[in-house]
Amino acid sequence: MTTITLKIPEKLGDELDALAAKKGVSKSALVREAIAENVQRQKQQGQLSAHEVMKAACGMLRSGRRDLATNPRHLEGLGRG
Repeated sequence: MTTITLKIPEKLGDELDALAAKKGVSKSALVREAIAENVQRQKQQGQLSAHEVMKAACGMLRSGRRDLATNPRHLEGLGRG
């Protein structure tokens, strides 16, 4: 089993202590259960960020000029009709 360490607000820690005592289980067991439920719910909902969906394509469209607005030569006559 992998071990992780995290910091939580004191109030949440107190609530976790109370719930663990009430259920007669360890705090670690409660945290594992909560994380597993959250991960499963997100998998079912298919919640991916835009970056996660497009990360394979990120940076692929860098051919050609980078930013025309940074070169005054490309702005000559702009807005003059």
